[in-house]
Amino acid sequence: MVINGASMLLLTQATSLPFFIFCVVLVGFSFGGLLVVFAPMVRLIFGSKNYNSNYGLIFIGYGIGAFVGPKISAYFYDTTGRYTMGFVGSAILAVAAIVLILVAQKLTKNNNPQNKKHPPTRQYPPPHKKPHI
Repeated sequence: MVINGASMLLLTQATSLPFFIFCVVLVGFSFGGLLVVFAPMVRLIFGSKNYNSNYGLIFIGYGIGAFVGPKISAYFYDTTGRYTMGFVGSAILAVAAIVLILVAQKLTKNNNPQNKKHPPTRQYPPPHKKPHI
């Protein structure tokens, strides 16, 4: 996500073809890296119980973004004559995604039963006393 946001901001400054290609390559690497980690992140954050449904919802969101994003960028280009606002908007969304990932990790850590302290179990009979028979 960090590479994606940074490359989007760099694209706003791309004035030469080699620099533009460099930025697009960064976008491609970050995109490929994100697709690889979606599945384990969904399982880690939401657990295995409803994994199929949760993973499907993630890709519905991805599909909506793939449909709406280009239309929004086209609108920005039509109104301003530049793609700068589309790149900045994408960088802002990348920052928002980073924040949401950090929040989800924190919530997952707090809700993990292995991380919660349990009171010590009471042993019967207590170890220092012998049972009365």
